[in-house]
Amino acid sequence: MMEFDGSASQFDIASATFDPSSGWSIAGRMKAPSYVIATNPNQYMCSFNSAAGGANISIITQPSDHANADRQNKILLLSQTSAPANICQIVSGAVLMDDLLHTFLASYNPSAGTAHLYIDGVESLDTGNSGHVLTTGTIATGAGTKAFGYLPGGIRHYAGQVGYLGVFEGFIDFSLAANRALFFDANNQPVPPDESGWSQWGSQPFAWNEHGDMENNLGSAANFVRTDPILVGKGGN
Repeated sequence: MMEFDGSASQFDIASATFDPSSGWSIAGRMKAPSYVIATNPNQYMCSFNSAAGGANISIITQPSDHANADRQNKILLLSQTSAPANICQIVSGAVLMDDLLHTFLASYNPSAGTAHLYIDGVESLDTGNSGHVLTTGTIATGAGTKAFGYLPGGIRHYAGQVGYLGVFEGFIDFSLAANRALFFDANNQPVPPDESGWSQWGSQPFAWNEHGDMENNLGSAANFVRTDPILVGKGGN
């Protein structure tokens, strides 16, 4: 389990290519505070950018004093074209951020314009939210900074914990209970990963570590450079 301080903690690769042309899928656990550090209304737990412009994918926590009232204490996932223009911006239902370490499963299929988001095993997609955007399109690709814990540019640092984290180049249909069960069991606990065959994902994910420690990335990308996040303990994945 990794602890991020909201000001300097991060993992990143300066230039790497993430290919979301057929979609993306994410599995993880996170706990974020409901308050803002240094008037930061959007905290980026994950941000994969393209040098050509646009976000491959971003995972953003929206604290309690976010400017948009209907996005407070929620999780937002974003993908853009290279323009950039939002083609996927999905928002969760309300999450008790200070309370628990929450599991989440999310995926987006850009050719079909469909997305799934499950929090603690329950579908949690606020389609009536003011920030909701879901359509077809081509996600920005190409080399760019891939980061956990902040928005590249050194801003909007994430404050909270991350564990059992993986990001996959491809769409996994999490509306199927059998697919969700590959990652979290009936008690909402992580299923031990199959690191040799990658049977959970179908093939090796881009980034993966059972404890959120991307300095020791078990995915296909290189190890991420670590700056200050604290390893809370490998027993709490």
